[in-house]
Amino acid sequence: MTAKVVVGGHESDPFMVNVGVKQGCVLAPVIFNLILVAVTLAFHSGILTEDNVGLNHRLDGSLFDIRRLQAKSKISSEYVFELQYADDAALPSHTADGGLQRNLNRICEAYRRAGPVVNVKKTDVLGFSVFTGGTRSLVPRCEAGPTLTVMQRQLRWIGHVIRMQSNRLPRHILYSGLQHDQRTPGGQKKRFSDHVKAIFKKCSVPPDQL
Repeated sequence: MTAKVVVGGHESDPFMVNVGVKQGCVLAPVIFNLILVAVTLAFHSGILTEDNVGLNHRLDGSLFDIRRLQAKSKISSEYVFELQYADDAALPSHTADGGLQRNLNRICEAYRRAGPVVNVKKTDVLGFSVFTGGTRSLVPRCEAGPTLTVMQRQLRWIGHVIRMQSNRLPRHILYSGLQHDQRTPGGQKKRFSDHVKAIFKKCSVPPDQL
């Protein structure tokens, strides 16, 4: 494939393009998906189980009934090691200096072998801390304006995930619990399902319907 560059209304001499495809080419998304699959498979081959986030999920029963996850013979286990969206990737892990660093090194090496390069300047490490008090509300009391719009969009997303097929990862995560999670006495750590339940109460939606 050859190309020309237009500068000041004048075309340059044609030159060979050995990498990439033309803009709008139908092969672009196909090649992109093939590269992602190849990198993901190479990344999987060297990952350790303890470097992932283990989940136990069960799709039957109520979303807010955590006791259903205590039936060991009826739950399914899954390990989340990578979340991809378009050309972005998130690597979840319980430890930053251990599992996360090892996974980051592995995926960088997998991309390097395939050709793409990870942009270090756009790479961020996000740490999440969870409020452990028992009285703090997760949803502001204001029920109008931007807050109402956010709640409506969250409810729409939750409904979309619930209607997903049973083999989809987002639905597994919604109906799951951490494998090595413990509920502490007194004030509990707030989970996403607690946030969802609070939204349902704000919107007068019976939680037992899920």
